[in-house]
Amino acid sequence: MRARVGPVVLTAVAFAAIGPKLVGPHDKAAGAPFVYQPPAGFVERAPGSGSSSNTPIDMTGKTPPAPKPARPEGEREWTAPPTSTTTFVPTVTLDHSKTKSTVEEPDLATIEAGFPDMFAKEGISWTPVRRETHVRPGGERVGIIEGECTKKSIGEIAPGIAATLHYRRLILVFPDDAGSSIVTALYGYDEVAKWQPAFEASINQAQGVATRLPPAPSWLYAAWGAAGLVLGWLASALIGSRRSPEPAAQKDPT
Repeated sequence: MRARVGPVVLTAVAFAAIGPKLVGPHDKAAGAPFVYQPPAGFVERAPGSGSSSNTPIDMTGKTPPAPKPARPEGEREWTAPPTSTTTFVPTVTLDHSKTKSTVEEPDLATIEAGFPDMFAKEGISWTPVRRETHVRPGGERVGIIEGECTKKSIGEIAPGIAATLHYRRLILVFPDDAGSSIVTALYGYDEVAKWQPAFEASINQAQGVATRLPPAPSWLYAAWGAAGLVLGWLASALIGSRRSPEPAAQKDPT
């Protein structure tokens, strides 16, 4: 049997391109607007009541423009009422990006890469704590970026009092049908044990989260390509053998 190279190669390429998409999981739209509810104890701040304490996050990893005096339209913010022992008022901000990227570790690393310079302009130091992808029970993937922040300030704890604030910044990136919804939580370093698990629990409670999956691994494309190569060779060889003329019968010299 003799196979033609052209059809064999085309079959292998087609298998490698189409196979992983047929058998693997697919992206899925949420089909509803994104809705997020912070942990119990947070009260929403009225729109137009001043600038947010959070720096807006740019999904491209580049430094965004300075915050506006009032919150942008569509952004929401909640705060937890301070207690007698509160040294840093917990704050949660929800804003949106039109970027429809995945939220795998390389994507989160790209976002975080610009944080040190971005926060330094506000006198804030950023120390990475973790980057990970949380998978919800329904298969939706949510990005988590967490870091420790330090800021020297005057008057944020008490009027005229200089102090160094230590707090956590937890960023949750939710894929949605229009891009990505970004939840940013700030809380005191001394309240990490209280708020960190509460915010992680809120990830699974959010609604309108789209399923945006990473590309298939390279080995899967290679496996399908190899399968296509074998099947293409067999099919081409079989067709070629059927088309080949049979050798003429030799006459008996006697």
